[in-house]
Amino acid sequence: MKLILAASLIGSMAALTACDKTPSSSSTTTSDSSTTTSSEARARERAQETKPVAPDNTGKNTRDRDGMNTTPTDAGQNSSDVKIAADIRSSVMKISGLSTSGQNCKIVVNGGAVTLRGPVATADEKSQIAAAARATAGVTSVDDQLEVSKP
Repeated sequence: MKLILAASLIGSMAALTACDKTPSSSSTTTSDSSTTTSSEARARERAQETKPVAPDNTGKNTRDRDGMNTTPTDAGQNSSDVKIAADIRSSVMKISGLSTSGQNCKIVVNGGAVTLRGPVATADEKSQIAAAARATAGVTSVDDQLEVSKP
């Protein structure tokens, strides 16, 4: 049964490949006198549409691997630090009109010291998030490393 299915699949693929190589009546001539079928043009368009887009924070992630910057792996694991981080995140999520990047900023707490990292949309968002962190009980200091991504 598997052999029949595999043979059928190979036959179908061969037939489809042959279809792409058959001259088409929908050929167009370009200014350099080369002929291109519409199926080839569509295939090129699809290839251009599906090119992956590199994440915009790749360079920053590379920068963070040097061990010189505070990252989420530096967060304290004791119950006090975890509670402070959760309280700050809760306060941040309550800020009306905050951008997605602002809502997703990194909040690292270690021994009550808070480090805020990541992109935010505006300077106002940056100050609101830092204020929320400073107003949270148990916070001893706030290192605001948030970066405004738009002027």
